[in-house]
Amino acid sequence: MDAITALRQATREAHTKTEELVDRDLLLSQHFSSERYCRLMQANRQAWEASFRMILRCEHPPGFGTELATLRELGKSLGLLVAEEDGRAKVDQDGSGGAADFAGAVYVLLGSTLGSKVIYRALEKNPAIAPHQNLEFYRRAAAVSPKAFRETLEKINRLMKDNPAVKDRVIRSALNVFGYFRMAYEKL
Repeated sequence: MDAITALRQATREAHTKTEELVDRDLLLSQHFSSERYCRLMQANRQAWEASFRMILRCEHPPGFGTELATLRELGKSLGLLVAEEDGRAKVDQDGSGGAADFAGAVYVLLGSTLGSKVIYRALEKNPAIAPHQNLEFYRRAAAVSPKAFRETLEKINRLMKDNPAVKDRVIRSALNVFGYFRMAYEKL
């Protein structure tokens, strides 16, 4: 089994539990209210902010500059003040703060953009939302291509390959980020 398959399997339950907290059918319907959209965006901002605090403390592995730039743009579209860290953070003795933590967070955050095209189109058509709300986050997230995400997965796979400790760290980091989203979405 390749490392990405192991990562997907290890995070599947957390992914499912996180998605269940957002009523996707309602989100995509014309019945999704402006008030509910505001709560969703507050939750997204809270989860992304917690994730950014972790990412910006991490060592940034070589070759992940495009992913970091994409994450910064998405964070800015949520109104986050995204510092330009140099990616040479101090790695703790337990391995936290390393490239594996960064990779686990990138896996979840960029993976979360995959459904954004469908969400963006639905929100644009919703008369209670489109004329009144800022859709910039979903517009930018919709622009992240599935091909770019597959390329990111290959980078993460190379980072984890043949290194069980790094693979475990990536998984732990991804689970932590899913946890940030669940905590934020529970308030919906």
